[in-house]
Amino acid sequence: MGLSRRGVLVAALYFLVALASVLTLSSVVPPFEAPDEPAHFLKADSIARGQVRPRVIGDERGGEVDGAILRLIHTYQPHITKLSPVSPAVADDAAAVRWSNDHAQVTFSNTAQYGPFFYLPQAVTLVLGRLIDLSVDESYRLARVAGALTSILLASAAIALASWGRPLLVVMLLTPMYLFLTVSVSQDGLLISVAALYAALLTRLWSRTPETGWLTVDRTFLVALACAWMLALARPPYMLLALLLVHPRGPGVQALLRRRNFLKGLATPLLAPAVTIASAILWLFWAHVPGTRLALDPTIDAGAQLKLILTQPWRIPLIIANSGSAIEDVASHIIGVLGWLSIVLHSWAYAVGWWAIALAAIAVLLHRSGASFRVAGAAWPIILTVCGGIALALYVTWTPVGASRVLGMQGRYFSPLFSMGVLALPSLPVAFAGARLMRGRWVEYVREGMAALACAGMVLVLMHGLVLVRHAYLGV
Repeated sequence: MGLSRRGVLVAALYFLVALASVLTLSSVVPPFEAPDEPAHFLKADSIARGQVRPRVIGDERGGEVDGAILRLIHTYQPHITKLSPVSPAVADDAAAVRWSNDHAQVTFSNTAQYGPFFYLPQAVTLVLGRLIDLSVDESYRLARVAGALTSILLASAAIALASWGRPLLVVMLLTPMYLFLTVSVSQDGLLISVAALYAALLTRLWSRTPETGWLTVDRTFLVALACAWMLALARPPYMLLALLLVHPRGPGVQALLRRRNFLKGLATPLLAPAVTIASAILWLFWAHVPGTRLALDPTIDAGAQLKLILTQPWRIPLIIANSGSAIEDVASHIIGVLGWLSIVLHSWAYAVGWWAIALAAIAVLLHRSGASFRVAGAAWPIILTVCGGIALALYVTWTPVGASRVLGMQGRYFSPLFSMGVLALPSLPVAFAGARLMRGRWVEYVREGMAALACAGMVLVLMHGLVLVRHAYLGV
């Protein structure tokens, strides 16, 4: 299945808009203005030094970094979250920080357990910065540009490769939140991009006749498997997304049992997600070093919290009900609450952003090639279970024991699942192929119009976000 000319054109237009946005953001946003970015920067440097597994430092996790990084973070510390221009004195002090090879053991428990893959562009750039004798500040800025360019290139590839669902992918990859996250030395931008690429590859796999055999030797399948694996190692609840590798129209277990080559037939539908999930669980135990804590808050105890849930499961509906306000915050974060969640867009921008997402979803529903109700229905339980897994992980690891609601919920944890939404939206022309209404030319006209309006609406929201960021950090 080749690339469509329209898909390549849309991807090229997207890349130009995204490139202009990330270059603007990288020139305006001061260092360490994304959530938890200092800890992500420490993680990236530890990977640049070849440290894949976190090290135990006291009762926390971390690694060995160049002491100059700590000096750079300390230099910018008074400015972080202040939403003001960087003073000339701070800029001069930051420019004077050079790589020292003065090794320091430092803790960054909240990012230490993440997989290494989404830090590779930044880590490679930090190594390059040392080799060509850039300052630490220059190396940092180059690293976040490298991460941003890698992110939007992968996002553009996802848009070009998608067999259906392209309007929703474009709209979600144009949100101010996503593009702001790409311009940081963190894993969030790349994670969202790879999730979009995974969804696009699955649309191509699901468009084919289901196959069986010992791990399909097919480039599309293998790249999708690699995406699922990287997502699983980045955030444990995402491991369940590997189940989407099972073709919804493939043979069931009963059909496979009737075959003489049962193990061979079972391999492709079940072994691929099984390997991914098993790898993620092994990484979870390997990276979460026993005896260490994610948070130093004494009221947070993952073991005690999990025991409380298991012994009092009736608390779960109450916790969900009490977390309603957090869900509202997540909805805003998905469109864009920038900086350290301190740059809030105007109310009209959130309304326009969600209308754009809704129009894009309708355009996907009206696409003449896409998932049937049965195929789309297979995606819903998996995506919703991952959402529940994210909330559970936050409740267990970041919420005080016995709290009545989940703390720490942010849109960046759920944004990747909106790309997966292209798999959960059935094609109405496919589902109602016999209906005369679905055969008219009006369907195509409405679909194209809604897709165009959705993209235009999100571009408007993006421009508004860029203006607010410029005003916050440059004062103009």
